[in-house]
Amino acid sequence: MGRSATAVVLAVIGLLVVTGLSAAGATRVGFRVMLVDTEARLPPVGPGTNWFSGPIWHVREAEVQDTVVGSVDGSLHRLVSFNLDGSTGRSTAWCSFTWTSAVDTWRGHCRGSLVAGTFEGLGLGGTLIQGRYELGPGGIPAVGPYLLTGDILLPGD
Repeated sequence: MGRSATAVVLAVIGLLVVTGLSAAGATRVGFRVMLVDTEARLPPVGPGTNWFSGPIWHVREAEVQDTVVGSVDGSLHRLVSFNLDGSTGRSTAWCSFTWTSAVDTWRGHCRGSLVAGTFEGLGLGGTLIQGRYELGPGGIPAVGPYLLTGDILLPGD
């Protein structure tokens, strides 16, 4: 196993130990939500936050505020970074986020593209949220709407 794979395994084990989650004791609750009423500050302003190199548009830490509607209503604040190749339409994207709901408030990260990817976050109340995102019908990359599906892991007894 390579160093990066070992680091990922150790990070996951550490996260499970810290949150008190175990495969046997955790309760898994599925969810499906849509990000709507998105307010995005694109492009971000300031040195080093938005530039082109050839056909590639680089954006760093664009602020995005979403309303979350579905089985886990709330609000989502994201700092989104991406590289978008204007000649191919391909992108890489990553973000940090704070998702506030009645269930918990999660802080975490996402990675993938402007069209689809994965996310995970640790809740202040000890829960873990993880799942996938994909651009919804008629959506605009980086703005949305986005469909999020996944699981919330509740700590076991």
